[in-house]
Amino acid sequence: METMEEALARLTEIANNGGEAERTEIDHIKSTFYRLLNESKNAPAEVAEGEEPAEAPAAVEPNPLEEEFKAQLQRVKELRAAAAEEVAKQQQENLSRKQAIIAEIQQMAENPETADKGYDRMKQLQADWKELGEVPAEQATSIWKEYQRWNEQYYDMLRINAELRAYDFKKNLELKTALCEAAEALAEKVEGDVIGAFHALQDLHNQFREIGPVAKEIREEVWSRFKAASTVVNKAHQAHFEALKAEEEANLAQKTALCEQAEAITAEQPKSANEWEEKTQQVLELQKQWKTIGFTPRKVNQQIFDRFRQACDRFFTAKADHFKGLRDGLQANLEAKMHLIERVEELKESTAWSVTADEIIQLQKEWKTIGPVARKKSDEIWKRFNDACNYFFDRRKEARKEQHQKVRRQVQRTVERVGNDVQRLARTLEEKRQELKTYENNLTFLNATSKTGSTFVEEIQKRISTLKGELQALEAKMREQRQAEKEEQAGE
Repeated sequence: METMEEALARLTEIANNGGEAERTEIDHIKSTFYRLLNESKNAPAEVAEGEEPAEAPAAVEPNPLEEEFKAQLQRVKELRAAAAEEVAKQQQENLSRKQAIIAEIQQMAENPETADKGYDRMKQLQADWKELGEVPAEQATSIWKEYQRWNEQYYDMLRINAELRAYDFKKNLELKTALCEAAEALAEKVEGDVIGAFHALQDLHNQFREIGPVAKEIREEVWSRFKAASTVVNKAHQAHFEALKAEEEANLAQKTALCEQAEAITAEQPKSANEWEEKTQQVLELQKQWKTIGFTPRKVNQQIFDRFRQACDRFFTAKADHFKGLRDGLQANLEAKMHLIERVEELKESTAWSVTADEIIQLQKEWKTIGPVARKKSDEIWKRFNDACNYFFDRRKEARKEQHQKVRRQVQRTVERVGNDVQRLARTLEEKRQELKTYENNLTFLNATSKTGSTFVEEIQKRISTLKGELQALEAKMREQRQAEKEEQAGE
């Protein structure tokens, strides 16, 4: 059976046949179905490299196959319980009737006279015994031994025709010899079908018990032959289950190791997306290996599976939570950066160059403190933010350029004006110097030719003194104008 549908179909067939099937087969069907069901429930969705993982899966809806399987399994249990009850009741009735047969044989076997007279009755009792079915298993051996003991005692006590006794012994010997041969044939081919050979042997044992005794001198020999063949089959049957048990124990060891590996992977939280992907592949590989390992002992099979499944579930739940938190962080970062973008776009048309530039620079610094956003949004929002910043600073640069050109024109005009003023002052200064020189020459001449022109001389001296003061003032003003011209040129 490789699918849940095949397991359900076989269980339904058993239910429709009255629940008749080996217990081991029913257990195998149940174990196979739930293994396949668990595998279908717990298969993780693979995430390609670089892609964001999907949200954690929603709760799994009830599987209609599981509901039908449970219903058919309950039918089988009820049918088998009813059949077992009926078998137990019938076995108890068989036990009571066999005990009555033994009691009657015991009475006939107590002395030779009753034995001889009861021969026909003895044959009828033996026939009745054969027709009766099984008795409770815990009493089957003891009741058969009791029956054999009184059968043997009856024939030992029987005083009838020697030929008739010999005939019965011969007949029983032929039948038991045939059973010995059949048991030996089973022993020879037991390796091909251990379970089938064992069940066939049980049927041979039932037939052996129902056959009457053989001659006393060969009873032990016949029984030993039959027992020897039975021992071969029983040992093979026991070895088969011991080997199966050993294999299941080995499977348990392998699955325990896989559980420990899965738990070790889950115990350490990955730090990056690459580490998450690497560990995901490791867990998937463990799940793949798990499927290649057979059953473990029935008492721990579900327990070890639950342990492995829980370790895998913890890993994939932690992975889903990690990437959900990462997505939430990316979204928060996106919202924070969008707020900065909106603010820069509000400021980009401002002409308050200094104040706005300071605020935008601060926003740029704040941008750098915010973590990453989803890769598909990263380039888009950075371009939008950067374009808005560049737009403002390009406008400021252009405005500064225009202002600088305006200042240059103003400085040029000022320089030209100052230059003109300096030239005028220079001409005036030269005129004053010439005038001073003339007066000084005249004063020298007057001092040399006349002693009576003191009043005129004094006037000339006063004029010379005035001219010197004017010259000093003009020279100072010239120096100021030249310094102003240098400053204007430096400012340009």
